[in-house]
Amino acid sequence: MSAITPIANALQQIDAIDAPKISDPLPVAVINDGGVAFVSEFGQMLKQSLQKISTAQASVGHAYAAFEMGAPNVSISNVIIDGAKARIAFQESLEIRNRMVSAYSTITQMPL
Repeated sequence: MSAITPIANALQQIDAIDAPKISDPLPVAVINDGGVAFVSEFGQMLKQSLQKISTAQASVGHAYAAFEMGAPNVSISNVIIDGAKARIAFQESLEIRNRMVSAYSTITQMPL
């Protein structure tokens, strides 16, 4: 019985170590215009990116509408450039999604 006590004691000490758990989100570094910003988890970073793309597309829609209405402060060159930026951001997000689906598919097909 005395042999079990040191093992149990060692297991308790290992459990007491403050190690990151697998379920803990890992911080992700994002490089933006102002430098590096840390986002607490991948899901939050993904949500922010999609919101940014959605905002860009909405602002381009408003710029197109303003140009069609004849607003004097909206130039066609800015509308076209902003539209191209929004399309590129959307295409980039689609490519990221496709690569994530491909990676998931590869992982699920791996033998155990």
